Amino acid sequence: PEHEVKNRIADATDDEKRRLLIALRNLKAYTERQIRGEISNATDLDLHWESWDINSTIGSSPRTHHQRRVGRSSVPSEELLKSTPTH
Repeated sequence: PEHEVKNRIADATDDEKRRLLIALRNLKAYTERQIRGEISNATDLDLHWESWDINSTIGSSPRTHHQRRVGRSSVPSEELLKSTPTH
């Protein structure tokens, strides 16, 4: 998995990297709150991330092709919504 992540990040756009970093920050905040005992389950924290398809064939794992889904929806994080201009 580490090799696959490195390959995907190398080919990712700046926007994809930004979304990944936001998801990692949200995961870190959730984990830290769990460790401190502030959350008893996932519904105690509004944890969201944005998902997207990767349509390349990068990766050495045979699972890459089987796990890919078409038409995935995204759930923007609160932080992403704050940084997105509204029209």
